Amino acid sequence: MNIRSTIPAVGLFGAIVALTWAQEGAKPAETPAAAATPGGTTAGLEAGQAIADPYRLVAVADALMAANRSVQFEARAEGVGALGGTIPTVVARVAMDRDEPGWFGQGGVWRVSVRGRLSDPAEASGESALRERPFEFYRMVDEDVLILPDRKEVLSVSNLALPTAMDLGPGYVVGWIQEWRRLVVLPMLEQQGRAADRTEAGKAGTKGAAADQPRPKPGSSLALSLDGVRQIDGVTCDVIKAETTLADGSAYTTWWSIARTDRFPRRLEVRVFSERGEGFAVLSLGRVQVNAPLESGAYSWSLPADWRVGELEPKQK
Repeated sequence: MNIRSTIPAVGLFGAIVALTWAQEGAKPAETPAAAATPGGTTAGLEAGQAIADPYRLVAVADALMAANRSVQFEARAEGVGALGGTIPTVVARVAMDRDEPGWFGQGGVWRVSVRGRLSDPAEASGESALRERPFEFYRMVDEDVLILPDRKEVLSVSNLALPTAMDLGPGYVVGWIQEWRRLVVLPMLEQQGRAADRTEAGKAGTKGAAADQPRPKPGSSLALSLDGVRQIDGVTCDVIKAETTLADGSAYTTWWSIARTDRFPRRLEVRVFSERGEGFAVLSLGRVQVNAPLESGAYSWSLPADWRVGELEPKQK
């Protein structure tokens, strides 16, 4: 399997999660009888409280993420093991906010700022050193802008060119946020015979959204479990382990580390197997601030006099 060829607009991590539901099959998986049904609301859940049922934990995290007005964090996306040296490494600072709660397309319009550096092993050959390519990406209400300092370019990004812009760095660290509910929450909960919109997510103002979301393809089996507790960036996190087996027999394991404080993910690890062996795609978040005032100048950028202004050309398929 060529991992690099699976990277769409959502970035590597959204792509790998999407792979677990991309296969056609004949029969849906059986629902484990021991799975607990998530219930109740997020009201009364104290910060730091452990949630014993992984399905309920996902639903609570989903509800709180849907209610967030802003988030900012530092991110590092990289390959480990068989994926090390084969996929880009991206380090970035991310800031996002909106004027009202809700999921993408269902609530306020997100503004996004991503400032970072991408190191792509594919650009290093022979004795040439692996170089870091800086980038800045700004998604505003009426305009998307990609800045490439090494090329001295400031580029307007159309909807058609957005996947190309994401592949140049931003998608590796923000794509998972946009795809969290479509690729993670609904497949996890609905395969267990429960819609997220009838539980915590529905009570967060997203009721009815499930009807408009894609459903998991049949032929795959999914098992969720809690896989211990981890300290990340000084925050206690519950680790959710998702084991997926596709209709063709291939398997993926994904670990989500969910903070007990704000239920916002702090780490995503996806294990895949290729001709090179076992590999991991890892996304780590640090200095996370949820619903706090954004840093001054989060969406500010300047245009040097000698830089080119143009439009980003969509990558040809």
